[in-house]
Amino acid sequence: MIMASDGETTFMYRVGGIAVHEGHLLVERNVIHDYCFVPGGRVEYGESAAEALARELYEELGEEVEIGRLVLVTDNFFEQESERFQEVALYFLVAFAPGSKTLARSGTFEGAETGTVFRWI
Repeated sequence: MIMASDGETTFMYRVGGIAVHEGHLLVERNVIHDYCFVPGGRVEYGESAAEALARELYEELGEEVEIGRLVLVTDNFFEQESERFQEVALYFLVAFAPGSKTLARSGTFEGAETGTVFRWI
């Protein structure tokens, strides 16, 4: 994964998927730190942003998605557990296949990875 640190700030390169279905946005919540974000994750060396997003969503939800166009780029600074981070993120529209188990879910549901839950809001 693409992360680097100068001892004061850790840099991360992240991708996120903006999935909208019937007027609802899919969000992921980290149960340990209690914050929400759109599903995605860190890009690995040698991966394109689209490849990384498709891989991350498959790992998190167990489903393949169609990666659409880039809609947002952010440069975000934040602190977590007394550590300082800079995160550059690319956000793409994503679409699930008709009949997807993710599209059929309501309320809060668990994904394939421990420590996060999903919800259509």
